[in-house]
Amino acid sequence: MFRSCRLPLTLALFALAAPLHALDILITNDDGLTANTRALYQALRSDGHQVMVSVPCRNQSGQGAALNFLRPVGPLTADCVGGIAQVDDPGVGSDAGDADLHYVDGTPVMALLYGLDLLAEPRWGRQPQLIISGPNEGNNTGLVNPSSGTVNNAVYGINRGIPSVAVSADGDTANNPVLAAETAQIVLKLVHELERRARHGALLPDGTGLNVNVPRFAAGEGNSLPFARAVVGTYSTASPVFVENLAADPVASELGITAALPGISFGSMDAATAESNSEALLIGQGKIAVSVIEGSFGAGPVDKSRALLRVNALFKP
Repeated sequence: MFRSCRLPLTLALFALAAPLHALDILITNDDGLTANTRALYQALRSDGHQVMVSVPCRNQSGQGAALNFLRPVGPLTADCVGGIAQVDDPGVGSDAGDADLHYVDGTPVMALLYGLDLLAEPRWGRQPQLIISGPNEGNNTGLVNPSSGTVNNAVYGINRGIPSVAVSADGDTANNPVLAAETAQIVLKLVHELERRARHGALLPDGTGLNVNVPRFAAGEGNSLPFARAVVGTYSTASPVFVENLAADPVASELGITAALPGISFGSMDAATAESNSEALLIGQGKIAVSVIEGSFGAGPVDKSRALLRVNALFKP
């Protein structure tokens, strides 16, 4: 009698702990195999999902949607981020200890396409059900988004007809396993809500994706961060500018750049010109900014309300 009562209870507890649907998820980014990537990979796998990682060998921040068309990818000339591969290893490959961790010595979009075109079908027999690009080491907001490999990976995914989410965290998550683990739990919360509100198996409306920016937070604060509806807008705390002399540029000098040569740096923007719900303003208020993005450059409004309804429960007063 005791045993017959315990089994249903055990199954019920398992059902509560398991994800609503075990998803086939491809993680990509523009930073390489970082602490953020490893933490998200482990969190999603522990939650019951089937997960693969396909990332650039080395940090490719700022490469946007760049592709090295018709250039053969030869052996590595430098070690990859996170120890996934070393000099003289093949330019495209996987971690010796985990066949689901893959790298490409190329741009962020090249790493994404490797996952979609050569890895997904053998692994799952179909394309992934969700692409998560990130979490990036640094936020991507406003005018910075077009140059972001993190965001452009999501755009390419959207255009392949795959629900796609770009996630960017503050730069202090870099090489910080504690903050990386908390950021992964934030992403997991988002995935749970997308699953809960899915209609006919679709996590997001066709042609749309999400750009998610996590603000800076101290260890232990990640779970309490509020979500907020945002717009990409044009405002960012720092916008790309071309300067004549990097050695005389305050931002470049602070980073130890001493070459008296021209190049790209970051300029400041006037927050007074920003939309009240712009991404950069919201993360400055300690909120997780969730914006709707689309894959098409064509005209026509994005159905923002339908997309945001999928994660509506996250937006608490």
